[in-house]
Amino acid sequence: GTALSAYALEAKPEEVLIIELSSFQLEMLELTGRFDAAMILNITPNHLNRHASFSEYAKAKLRIGSCLKPNGKLFASKAVVEAFRADLAHPEIFDAMPIAMEYTVHSGMAETPNVQAALALSRACGVSDLQFFE
Repeated sequence: GTALSAYALEAKPEEVLIIELSSFQLEMLELTGRFDAAMILNITPNHLNRHASFSEYAKAKLRIGSCLKPNGKLFASKAVVEAFRADLAHPEIFDAMPIAMEYTVHSGMAETPNVQAALALSRACGVSDLQFFE
């Protein structure tokens, strides 16, 4: 199949792609000004076998902000905003929101932080909840 990176570069303007990126991908990402919205759910001491330090790991995850379009929205959890406020440009605090039970039952999706984050990002891009769960 087509690599996601290749598809994303040629996506139609009306398409909304919600992609989870790892710190490994973010540390090498060169997509300045490409995303309409981004989310940082957490920055915890993970992958320290890959990154030289927690500071380097956090720096990699925070690179997502440089990938936003000039009017793009950066969402971050309250914990991330409190710990890294100086490194974030105007973040909107994301706290897990309840997803209507009818949607989770209808779609078979579990109500997880990742699904909630994807829903928040899709809303920021003008996608209705119904479209999201279809």
